Amino acid sequence: MPDLLIFAPCEKIIIDQQGNPTLISVMQKVTVQVPASVQEVPEGALSPKEWGIFALWRPRDGEHGKTFTQHTEVFLPSGKKSSDMKQVFTFKTHEAVSNVLNIRGLPIAEQGTLQVVISVNGENRKHIFDLYVEHTREEEPSGKAKS
Repeated sequence: MPDLLIFAPCEKIIIDQQGNPTLISVMQKVTVQVPASVQEVPEGALSPKEWGIFALWRPRDGEHGKTFTQHTEVFLPSGKKSSDMKQVFTFKTHEAVSNVLNIRGLPIAEQGTLQVVISVNGENRKHIFDLYVEHTREEEPSGKAKS
């Protein structure tokens, strides 16, 4: 099985004309402003944020020309699966392969640690990246006019 060299959820991933990646803002924590009028963030709530998951795989000896399936899952703090994505890639040369998943909407329904899990070809060796979602409450309006 190939070796995972880099695995990172990012705000943005840019691949230049030569295939070199630029990872912008590796995501470790996301803070969500919850309006004071909202008692509970609705189940399944997503922020409109666009984000991505970057993986760089290096082939081992004998894997040139072989095809693999990357399996990426996102789990909420409760353990419920939020996303399940598969991406097929082939080592056409002996060089590493970059996989980019562009995602629209970040799960924010639950405060706590989201787990982004990646594996290849269904193997038991899974790689986990923790992304903390924090809810902060907006203050109640005091009803007093500010001068």
